[in-house]
Amino acid sequence: MDTLRLAGKISVREVTYPKIASKLTHYLFENMTETKGNSTCRDKSGNDLSVEEKRAAVASVVESRIFANSPRLKEFLIYVTEKSLSEEGADLSAKSIGFHLYGRDTVDETNSANFVRVEAGRLRRSLDDYYDSDGRADAVRVHIRKGGYAPTFERHVVSAQSPAADGTARPLLSGGPKKLRLVLVACVLLAVIALGVFEVLRPGPRPDDAELAARVERQALMEQSPAALEAANMALQARGLIYPIFDAHRQMLTTELFRAAIEIDPNSALPYAGAAQTLGSLALLSIAGDRHDNFLAEAREMRDRALELDADHEWVQSAAGWVAFVERDFESAMRYSERALSLAPENGNVLDFYGVVAVASGEFEKGLQAGDRDRPREGENTRFAYLNILGAAYFHLGLYHEAISAFEEGNASGGPVSALGVVYLAAAYSSVGREQDGRRMIDQIEKSWPGFPIEEFLTRLHREPDTARQLVKKLRSVGWAE
Repeated sequence: MDTLRLAGKISVREVTYPKIASKLTHYLFENMTETKGNSTCRDKSGNDLSVEEKRAAVASVVESRIFANSPRLKEFLIYVTEKSLSEEGADLSAKSIGFHLYGRDTVDETNSANFVRVEAGRLRRSLDDYYDSDGRADAVRVHIRKGGYAPTFERHVVSAQSPAADGTARPLLSGGPKKLRLVLVACVLLAVIALGVFEVLRPGPRPDDAELAARVERQALMEQSPAALEAANMALQARGLIYPIFDAHRQMLTTELFRAAIEIDPNSALPYAGAAQTLGSLALLSIAGDRHDNFLAEAREMRDRALELDADHEWVQSAAGWVAFVERDFESAMRYSERALSLAPENGNVLDFYGVVAVASGEFEKGLQAGDRDRPREGENTRFAYLNILGAAYFHLGLYHEAISAFEEGNASGGPVSALGVVYLAAAYSSVGREQDGRRMIDQIEKSWPGFPIEEFLTRLHREPDTARQLVKKLRSVGWAE
């Protein structure tokens, strides 16, 4: 395995970059000098960058808060950087990365390539997040362009420049390292003074934006009427109980809670949105017949009333997407779900419904994004449902070991358990040759959910019949017979 040579030899597997911050600071102080006419600060191609500058840019990324809990992404970025800086840069293929970095089997090229593409996509999104936040002021940026895995580097101008008397361009801080040190010290002192004033004037702990918005909303509801506040509180509490959405008993129970909230305040959109989701799930679980039709008809009524009351609420849009999904209108389901996500990109409930719709619609990459372990989440649903979504997306991309890991992690973390999740885990076990574990999962399905119509439900759930057939085939290979 290649090693980094900045600040000594550092193992790619360790990804620690020890003491690198002080070395980078020293490096920057030593190299911030005045520039002439064609300033390298204006050259964004990266061709003028030294190897040390490129490694320093990578160091800033992997030591950041954004990458703190993403060891695999750190390894990926460091590996492709070192390969591109060495004579082996031409061999940055998905097959090569999968084998050398992750130990993936070169015989199974399709699954290995899928895995590497997924990791590269995650890395691109994390890099975007980093440069939109912590790395906004980085002078050198690293990117992984779509369609390849070799990193590209560019200079990023972070401050305006003014012409000098002789016509040459000078950096804004043109007094050299000594002046820069003085400016930095002054900035630190000003920050300390400002923080001290803030702490003196602040009466107590300051809520974050989400909490503050929730408080304002509750105050507004209370001013409207105590019943409005009570109905909203009950609806939000019920929302946290929705998962697992493919458990009929839970959906029946939660539906009654939403009905009670509607009785308290018939003009609140939230309980209608929640009831639309649970009734939609009950219709889906009923497969067909009068029960299916009755549940779906009521789900539509609840959706329509929610849209009438507050069409711009993320929960209402998510509920409209779920009902459209049950109706098998997959285009509308994705459109509503994506709109809900744009309104509340970190809401766990919105993300989970979006993820299920995406996977069932065949949008497996979007399912991975919804179930990403590193994605910030907030809201009422905190029961690790996203790990089941992640596992299902991995399964359909042929990444069976990753699917097993996600499902097992969800079960161990206290995530929602349903017949569908166990079906996927059994199929994943079958796919990697763990037949005994697969049969054990089949036994659990028959014992815990006797009579669950696996094939009919999978066919009803997925947009493409072949997707359902793939799962059924895996189940039959470990002994399932309907």
